[in-house]
Amino acid sequence: MLRKIFIKQQFQFKLKISTLSDYRVSNKSLTSLASPKMSVLAAMMELVLNNLTMALVFLVVLILLLRYLQPSPYSLPPMPAWNIPYLGHIRFLMDAKTMGEKMYLKASKELKSSYIAVKFGKQYVVMPHKFEDLKEAFTSDQFIYHGENIIGGITINSGLFHDGQRWKAHRRFALHALRDLGLGKSRIEGKIQLESQKLVKLIASLNGEPTETIIILNTAVSNIICTMVFGHRFEYEDTLFKRLLQILNENTNKHMRPVFLSKFLPFLKYLPGDLTHAKRLKQNVDEIKTQILEPEIKRHIEKYDPDNIDDFIDAFIQEIKKLKDTDEEIYFNDEELMWNIEDLFFAGTDTTSTTLRWLLLCMIRYPDVQDKVRAEILDAIGPDRPPTMQDKKLLSYTQAVICEVQRMHTLTPLGSIHYSSDQPTKWKGYTLPPNTALSPNVYAIHHDEDHWEQPYQFNPNRFIGPDGKFQKDDHLVTFSVGKRSCLGESLARMETFLFFVAIMQNFHVKKPKNDPIPTLEGKLGILIGPYPHRVCFEKI
Repeated sequence: MLRKIFIKQQFQFKLKISTLSDYRVSNKSLTSLASPKMSVLAAMMELVLNNLTMALVFLVVLILLLRYLQPSPYSLPPMPAWNIPYLGHIRFLMDAKTMGEKMYLKASKELKSSYIAVKFGKQYVVMPHKFEDLKEAFTSDQFIYHGENIIGGITINSGLFHDGQRWKAHRRFALHALRDLGLGKSRIEGKIQLESQKLVKLIASLNGEPTETIIILNTAVSNIICTMVFGHRFEYEDTLFKRLLQILNENTNKHMRPVFLSKFLPFLKYLPGDLTHAKRLKQNVDEIKTQILEPEIKRHIEKYDPDNIDDFIDAFIQEIKKLKDTDEEIYFNDEELMWNIEDLFFAGTDTTSTTLRWLLLCMIRYPDVQDKVRAEILDAIGPDRPPTMQDKKLLSYTQAVICEVQRMHTLTPLGSIHYSSDQPTKWKGYTLPPNTALSPNVYAIHHDEDHWEQPYQFNPNRFIGPDGKFQKDDHLVTFSVGKRSCLGESLARMETFLFFVAIMQNFHVKKPKNDPIPTLEGKLGILIGPYPHRVCFEKI
C-alpha cells in the first residue's frame, strides 16, 4: 500500500516537472499553473520585462504626482484656478496683446482679495493690486532682492541688478556719481535743453511730412544718456549711433520679453531653435560691448585725469582705483562697468521715449487737450524762449496731461519685479516660499475704482487741485516706490517735461490725412508702447 502511494506521488512529481519542461519549451504562460495571486505577479513581471519604457514612464509620473500632492510647508494668498502641474498658471502668459494685467485684475476681483498668488513653472509670484499693499511690500526689507538675472540665456550677477552688498555698493555709487554729474540740477538741464533744440530743428527739417516717431525720439533721449555716460553726444547721422539705437529698439521690442518668459519657464531655453530669442539678444549685447563700450572705456582709461571727472565712465574708473585693496574691490571692475552702462541705456532710453510717443499720440486723439496745452505754454513762456524746469509751476495743465498719459498708458503694467530672500518670508499672515517674486499690478493700481473717479476715462483734470494748480497723486507709481525704485526718476521727469513742452511750443501734431486714426491699444514688448503710426508736425 505504501509502495503504491509512493509510486503515485513520484509519478505526480515527474508529471509536474514534465509539465514545467514542456512549458519552457512551448513558452506557455505560468499563469495556467499558478494560484490567482501568482498569476497576477507573473503577468506584472512580464509587463515590466516586455514594457520597460512604459514602466519607467509610469514610475516618473507617479513620483512627480506624489511630489505635487505632497503637503506644502508654505501658505500663499488666494490663487486662481487652473494651476497646471509643473506649468502653473501658464494661461496668463498666453495673451498675445497684453502682459495679462487685466486677467490678473479679474482674478483678484473674483477671489475678493487685493493680492493674489500665481505660479509659473516652479516660480511663485505674489501680486498686489492696491497701492497700500505695494507700498508696504516695497518700502520694507522683505522684497529688495532681484533674483536670478538672465540676459541672453546667461545667468549673470552684474550691473545695477545685483543683490546684497554688491547691489548696495553699486546703487550707492550710481546715486552719488549721477548726482555729481548734475542729475536733477541745472547742469544736466542745460544738456537736455540743447538736445531739445536740436530735436526741434530735426523735426522742422521734415517740413510737415509724415514720419514715425520711434527713431527721432530715441535719438534725442539716448543722446542724453551718451552725454552722461561717455561725456559727449552723437550727431544724429552717426553710423555707430544709429546702430546703437537699432539694437536698443530690437532688444526692447523683440527680444527682451521672450527672454523674460524663460525666467519663469526655464524649460523654454532647451527647446530647439531660438524660441526665447536668447541667442539674438546675446549677439546684440555682445555687439554693443565690442563696438561701442570697449572702445569708449579704453579711451577713457587712456585719458583718465582724477582732477577732471566728466562722465559716468570717469567716475567708475576713479572708484576702481579708490577701492583697490579694499573689501569692495571685487564689486568694481571693467566687466561691472560695462553692465552698469548697459543698464543705464536700457532704463534711460526706451522708457522716456515711449512715454513721449504716448504723449504725442494722445495729442492726436484729443485735439482739444493739445490746444489747451499749447495755449498754456505760449501764454506762460511765449513762442521763442526754450522751456526750463522753472516753468513747471507755470504749466499746471501740461504737468497734469503728462501724469494722466502715464496713468492711462502704463509702460510696465506688472511693474518692477522684486524677490524675497532665500529663506521663507512672513507677509500678511502668509509664509511665502524662498525667492518668491513680488510683481505689483500697476495697471490695476492706476485703474483702481476705489481711488480714481472714472479711471478708464482720459481726464487730466484729476491732477488739478481746487486752486487750479497741479496736484501730485502718490497712487501714480510710474517709477515704482521703495529701495528698488527707478534710479533715473529725476532725469526721466526732466527729459519728459522739457522735450514735450519744446515740441508743443513749436508744432501742431496731427495724423497724416490719409492714414487711419492710430489706436490707443498698446503693443506688447518689454514695455507697452504705441503701435507704429505716422505723425505730421506742422510748424506753428
